[in-house]
Amino acid sequence: MNNIDSNHYGDSFSSEEFVDLRKYFSILWSYKFPIVTVGLIAGILAAGFMWLQPKQYQATSTISFASGRANIVQIREIVETGNENRDYLQTQAEVIRSRQLASRVVERLQLTKASFDAPPNAITSLFELNGPTKPASELDSDAAMQQADQAAQESSETVPVSDARTSELTPEEVVSANSAPTSALLVNMLIKNLSVELVRGTQLITISVVTHSSELSAEIANTLAEEYLASQLEQKRDVASEATDWLGERLDVLRTNLEESEQTLLAFQRAENLVDVDGVRGLAAQELNEVTTQLLVAKRQLQQVSTSYQLVRRRGDDTEALASLPQIQEQPTILALRQQVSDIRRQISDLQLRYGAKHPRMIAAVNELDSANNALADEITGIVSVIVGQYEAAQANVNALEAELQRVKDDFQELSRKEIQFEELKRQVEINRELYDTFLTRASETSQGTGFDKGNARITDPAVPPLEPLDNKFNLIVFAVVIGSVLLSSVFVLIYEMVQDSIRNPDDVELVLKQKMFGLIPLHKQNNTESNFSARSYFDETYFQYAESIKTLRTSLVLSHLDTPAKIIALTSSVPSEGKTTVSTSLAFALAQNERVLLIDADLRRPSVGKTFGFATKVPGLTNLIAGTHKATECVHRDDASGLDVMPSGPIPPDAQQLLNSLRFSNTVKLLSKQYDRIVIDTAPVNAVSDALMISRISDATLFVVKSGSTRRKVILRGIERLTQVGINIDGIILNQVDVNSRFARSEEFYGYYGGQYGYGQSTDDRSESLAAPRSVKLETV
Repeated sequence: MNNIDSNHYGDSFSSEEFVDLRKYFSILWSYKFPIVTVGLIAGILAAGFMWLQPKQYQATSTISFASGRANIVQIREIVETGNENRDYLQTQAEVIRSRQLASRVVERLQLTKASFDAPPNAITSLFELNGPTKPASELDSDAAMQQADQAAQESSETVPVSDARTSELTPEEVVSANSAPTSALLVNMLIKNLSVELVRGTQLITISVVTHSSELSAEIANTLAEEYLASQLEQKRDVASEATDWLGERLDVLRTNLEESEQTLLAFQRAENLVDVDGVRGLAAQELNEVTTQLLVAKRQLQQVSTSYQLVRRRGDDTEALASLPQIQEQPTILALRQQVSDIRRQISDLQLRYGAKHPRMIAAVNELDSANNALADEITGIVSVIVGQYEAAQANVNALEAELQRVKDDFQELSRKEIQFEELKRQVEINRELYDTFLTRASETSQGTGFDKGNARITDPAVPPLEPLDNKFNLIVFAVVIGSVLLSSVFVLIYEMVQDSIRNPDDVELVLKQKMFGLIPLHKQNNTESNFSARSYFDETYFQYAESIKTLRTSLVLSHLDTPAKIIALTSSVPSEGKTTVSTSLAFALAQNERVLLIDADLRRPSVGKTFGFATKVPGLTNLIAGTHKATECVHRDDASGLDVMPSGPIPPDAQQLLNSLRFSNTVKLLSKQYDRIVIDTAPVNAVSDALMISRISDATLFVVKSGSTRRKVILRGIERLTQVGINIDGIILNQVDVNSRFARSEEFYGYYGGQYGYGQSTDDRSESLAAPRSVKLETV
């Protein structure tokens, strides 16, 4: 049975994909006649078009640019020629190509539209049904006159009476007013026929004009070159004149600025008494240095006395403590007094050994000691007063010098500010004087150089009327058109083939569906229309190709199952109307020629096998046998003409899926397989319902019918995927109704029965109550 892995079908296509150029060449080769025909038609049309093109003549004039400047006095800032630079030449080329020069040429030569129109030829003259046409100039004049009349009429209706004189315009004035659009058209036509190019490696510019007249081409080229040279001279004169006027105006402004800045500087010097700024600045700097030096000396002195002062302040009024200070001990007076006190104390010590305390000599010695101590204390107090006085004097001196230094600094800063302001005013005067001198020099140079108006360009090679017309590259263009049309047709063919979304040939079966090609059944037509083709056409000699294709299909089926013959064969398709019933019946006919074969109609949604053999609607069949209402001999009918046994569907059940999924159905098929060599089962489309999935699981072989050029690839792949997902191996694809005589195939999609609904409904015509026996077969109960 069909329980093989679903991935088996893709094993043969697991190799690396590559671009098969032979396939594309084969496609193009099949369309070779249409492609060649398109190329020939395009070439003929291109040749005719090129042959009808009028002749064109090209005249060229050359302008050279001098390497030196034209002005005697070089004024780079005023008139910069820059002709050494290639950008300058490119700029001049664009100037020559400008609309302004073209307009001057049109006015000078009085060009009209007829000057650029091609002369009539034999073909264009055929279309002049109303006689010869007027020249373009006359047409322009007539149109302008009509516009003048209309403008005059509108003016008379809209202009007030007081301004009526302004509306009284002559036709000639209106023609001049309306000539702007015509002139713009002529300028555009001239620029379109103009070519300006730089000659590489030189200082030359070529001016080429193409018209249908050799004399006119040369005249326009020379006139354009002359107008360019004239415009350059005019531009130089205008620039020099404008420069002179501008320099004069600027000189007046600069002179006024210079005078004002000088007056401002002088007034500032007077107001600030600045006679010699450098000398005053030197005196201020010297004074600042002197005060700074004095302050440093005073601070050192203050630092020296500050130590003694701090020690004295910490001892306070303690005489003994003050006397111990080095600054006091080192004083000679203090040393002498201290020695005197010491001597008196020794004397008192000696006297105490001999006299009492109240002895006159003891009393005199004690009084002398008190006098010496008092003198020592007074001397210490005097020395402390001196130290305090020195400190206060040093501090006062430092404070006075700091104040003086601050004053000197303020004066110096004020002087610096005045000096900066003075220098700024002085620089402004110098700048104004330099600008004034520069512009005065340039004005003098400009006035001296305006008298020399020679240009730096000249015509070195004037244009002459060409003797031969331009080469229109007839052969090259025709060849390019032929090649282009062939390539375009080939691309269109390839795109057309790529966008086809159906299966049309065996290559599509293998490359797109990844399935084995099992059989190909051709499409049969009569008089370019489909004939009344049916399964019985297998026995008609008229359709021998069809019969041979069915026999080939039979052979493929038999050879693919040599080891284990496929007794139960299920045929299905992705959507209805792909011809699976006809293929099933024809395959059963072919198998019945050598074996005992039973054809079962298992499409219980829309059965058609019974109608193929002409059975009545109520003839018992598959559903009766499964339901047990009839025996197998009553449900199987013999077709005497082919020897094929047929089991129609029988009455349509309310739930066909449940019936086919029942154990009774599978057992019935197994029992029938013992009585027949082959059983061919026609199933419902796999994308519509799941009937084919259940039938294929009990079959030995499953064949998938695809109608060529009809069903979309996505729909077919979806049907194949449904089968493979449940473990059903598809033996192969039967490509049906292949138009072997045409490269084109149908691409429309038809999906579903009865307007796209594949269900339980059945039309009244399909369920007719006719019990008439088939006209072409004789039924026998088995």
